[in-house]
Amino acid sequence: MKLRILIVLILIFSNLYAQKLEQPKLVVGIVVDQMRFDDMYRYYNYFGENGFKELLKSGANFTFAHFNYEPTTTAPGHASIYTGSFPHYHGIIANDFFDKSLKKFVNAVKDQNYNSIGSNDEVGQCSPKRLLSSAITDQIKLFNNLQSKVIAVSIKDRGAILPGGQLADAAYWYNYKTGDFISSSYYMNSLPDWLVKFNEKNLPDNYMKNGWKLMLSENYYKSNPDFSGENKPNIFKEETKLPYDFKDLSNEEINNAFQFTPYANQIIVDLAKEIIINENLGKSEVPDFLSLSFSATDIIGHTWGNFSNELMDTYIRLDKSIAELLSFLNQNVGKGNYLLFLTSDHGAIETPSFLNKINAINGELNTKAFLDSLKSFAMSEFGSDKIILNFSNRQIYLDREYIKEKNLEFDDVEESLVHYLRDNFDAIQNIMTRTDLEKSIGNRIPQNTLLNGWNPYRSGDIIFNLKPGYLNNYMKYGTTHSSVYSYDTHVPLIFYGWKIPSKTINHQVYITDIAATLANLLKINQPNACVGIPLTVYWEK
Repeated sequence: MKLRILIVLILIFSNLYAQKLEQPKLVVGIVVDQMRFDDMYRYYNYFGENGFKELLKSGANFTFAHFNYEPTTTAPGHASIYTGSFPHYHGIIANDFFDKSLKKFVNAVKDQNYNSIGSNDEVGQCSPKRLLSSAITDQIKLFNNLQSKVIAVSIKDRGAILPGGQLADAAYWYNYKTGDFISSSYYMNSLPDWLVKFNEKNLPDNYMKNGWKLMLSENYYKSNPDFSGENKPNIFKEETKLPYDFKDLSNEEINNAFQFTPYANQIIVDLAKEIIINENLGKSEVPDFLSLSFSATDIIGHTWGNFSNELMDTYIRLDKSIAELLSFLNQNVGKGNYLLFLTSDHGAIETPSFLNKINAINGELNTKAFLDSLKSFAMSEFGSDKIILNFSNRQIYLDREYIKEKNLEFDDVEESLVHYLRDNFDAIQNIMTRTDLEKSIGNRIPQNTLLNGWNPYRSGDIIFNLKPGYLNNYMKYGTTHSSVYSYDTHVPLIFYGWKIPSKTINHQVYITDIAATLANLLKINQPNACVGIPLTVYWEK
């Protein structure tokens, strides 16, 4: 009898021990820089079946995902996706912003305390130190006692560094001077041997030797008229129209021009495959994380506009690159073993020069004229323009020391400036002051998008946004972003792979929900400032 009981107890405990936590082998995060929601459908008929269409068909597709703060730019976008938060908490208020303590501009990731690894220049002097909250990539490391590998890759430094969080094993980005992928001493002392060999292939030069030819028949592009602006930029020192041959560029110019081609997206897939193989991602007992940011769509959109043949061709090529990546993951990690999401860090306004040409709603603030006028008012009202410490990113920084020295009341200065802005600049939509903003905290459901994008320590004292369709300055060509309006905030959001159902979901969700959803699926804690909710609630109904 005792023996039977002992055997039963052994079987019970052995079964309990055998029941392991279910987690994917690998999480893959994809950010397509400057991809608007409708880009997925604008070019849908030109896509193959195994790239974007496969994600849409087999994944959970959220058709109404938005950013819930402004400004909608690259560094805040990547930080918000991975922290599940927004600038109010994570502190990345812009790509470059004014540092009140240093009284100078700083970059979101540049850091002279660290050295470039893989080059002898300043391009690798970076770190995630300015990120004030944890990322989902940090949480997966913490949950698994630092055993999970986290690696982040992008053409842009900020597109790799911010997703990797504080604890990434590596972040790699493109050095536009040398044509190599490099890193920072924040992560390592030297590049791994496999990356040295990858760089030795000189892929940027090899890709550029082929020129940039149209992916499809010219007839397809003629059916989508090229509204990229009357004065197209001469990036490649040749005819400013596809196809390009790059024959007039020096070796150094090739390295820089590479960023302005769709090959800059393909090389991210090339590098991702090397990382998965050489770092054995998805092969251990705990999940690993690979972050991929495709920057060429943003660089090309800024340069030629989102109605250009250049951008159309880039998306058609990116679709093939995504299909290649999915096929590789299926073969090397296993279909159903990896969890993938795809989104964007911001959208972009329709090509402004085209909007102007057809008399659609558009306008500008004209930042130089604005600042000159603001300083003139400060001089007449307060006796000096020194009261304006800085104006940038549609934020006015006031000189508190000077205000105190002149025995002025801070609130009175704020109020006077706000009245002046309202009475003299009809391009401005909303104006908020520090006095207003200090009384509130950011919220997932954006009752105040200016508040969500405002950080108490880093942001200005008076901030404002512009009317729909208005820009800081008129653009002759290309497009831009940073507003609170749908063209900048509405982006794709798809979850795919491990435990993800095939479903189209039309509920209002926010980009800050991505990290919360990943944490919920992985059964780990969400990032420490996360305001999102798990979106599994929508596909479990």
